[in-house]
Amino acid sequence: MNISFKHIARRVVLFLFIGISASAAQNVLLSLPDTTKASQNLVFNLPVSINGVSSLGITSAQLTLSFDPIALMPQGVDTTGCVGKGWTPVVNFQSGRIIVAMAGFDTLQGNGVLAYVRFKVQRNAPLGSSPLTLSNVLLNESITPEIVSGFFTPAPRPNITIGGLPQGIIGGESALLTAVGGVSSSYKWRMLSDTTIAAVDSSNGLFKAKKGGNAIVAAVDTAGFDGIDTIFVYDFRASIPDSSTFYNGFVDVPLVFSNVTGLGILSTQFKIVYDTAKVHLTSVIQTGTLSSGMTPQFNDSMGTVSFAFAGTLPLSGNGAFVKLRFASKGLS
Repeated sequence: MNISFKHIARRVVLFLFIGISASAAQNVLLSLPDTTKASQNLVFNLPVSINGVSSLGITSAQLTLSFDPIALMPQGVDTTGCVGKGWTPVVNFQSGRIIVAMAGFDTLQGNGVLAYVRFKVQRNAPLGSSPLTLSNVLLNESITPEIVSGFFTPAPRPNITIGGLPQGIIGGESALLTAVGGVSSSYKWRMLSDTTIAAVDSSNGLFKAKKGGNAIVAAVDTAGFDGIDTIFVYDFRASIPDSSTFYNGFVDVPLVFSNVTGLGILSTQFKIVYDTAKVHLTSVIQTGTLSSGMTPQFNDSMGTVSFAFAGTLPLSGNGAFVKLRFASKGLS
């Protein structure tokens, strides 16, 4: 009889414990707020709040938080200053969701923030609302709380416009960039592309071109908002100076190259357009020019001259690549 009584007593205690846990779990709430004040390109903390956990002896929690990856980029989970302070979160980042498991020696007491999920708002996040959804929530691996999910709506970032963008800049040249907009008149400058193409002084925006390619620069204000623009850097510059001649005269017009040393140029093609009502092309002069060792081909068709040059040695130096002799229309 004593053995049977003890067995029955254990069963009664077990049923009472299960009944208390189930009843208490009905009062536990895990919730997310609707968030509308976080601006594009900035970082914010999303609180995961918990209520009704006192006296439940909760020492662990797990949850899945789903979000729109076009709008948000997760940065981490923090329990500092939370009711779950001292708990260690383990985070698994996946596309469009994060899975969080956390536990500690201290039981949760009171109501408040269980943990903060840190997000960075994507720079071009759509300005409409997107859901923040909690799922797969368990406390102590057995308690399933009530869940309230939320929505995220980004605030538009202020525009920052970069000025002083150089047109036709080549390696070795520089330009002073400026910026306006944002929440301050003070900016830090950054290169967002290959620094072998160009560099920018972080404090004053002095842009220094190095070699050909696209250089992407950003001006960042004190709040973290940025303006971004692209500068195309050319390998070298080809130019034709203004020229004049007398009626019935001739004029030699040079096609001038900036320094092409080290660019490995073995051939080049280009077109030159001129006014057939005033002049006509009579000859192409290579003597004493950069193209003196190259084989030329050209075709003059109604004022558009197509050129092709090829050689066996790379071009070097700077100056006149070739000279084009024109005669004024008074000469046949």
